[in-house]
Amino acid sequence: MIYADLDNMKPINDLHGHESGDQALREVAATLGSTLRASDLLARLGGDEFCALLVGAAAQAAPTLIARVEGALATRNAEAERRWDLSLSLGLAESPAGEDEALWDLVARADAAMFEAKRAKKASRDTRRELA
Repeated sequence: MIYADLDNMKPINDLHGHESGDQALREVAATLGSTLRASDLLARLGGDEFCALLVGAAAQAAPTLIARVEGALATRNAEAERRWDLSLSLGLAESPAGEDEALWDLVARADAAMFEAKRAKKASRDTRRELA
C-alpha cells in the first residue's frame, strides 16, 4: 500500500487559484496512474491524498516504484512554463502474505508512514535553510 499526499497544495490554491489546485490534483493522479501497474488500484481519498493498493507486489519492488513516481514528477516539473512544482510525500505499508489484515488498518499504517516522510522532508528543508 502506498499513501501519497500532495505537498504544498494550499500555496498552489492560494497563489494560483483553486482551478490550478484542481489541475495539480489531476496531474498527480495522471502521474500515479501512469507509473502504477494495470493490476494496482489507485484512489483519491479526498483533499490532496491518494492511496494505491499494489496487488501482489513485494515490498522489494516499492523503492523502484517510488523512483518511477519521483522521476515522472521531475519530468513534469521540468516542463516549460510550470507555475508550480509537484511533490509527494509517500508512505508505505505491507501486509505480509498469508496474514489477514483489514484494509483500513493497512491504509492507517501507510498514512502514518506518509506523515513521518512529510515530517522528515520538512525537517530536511528547515536544516538546509539554517545552513544557508
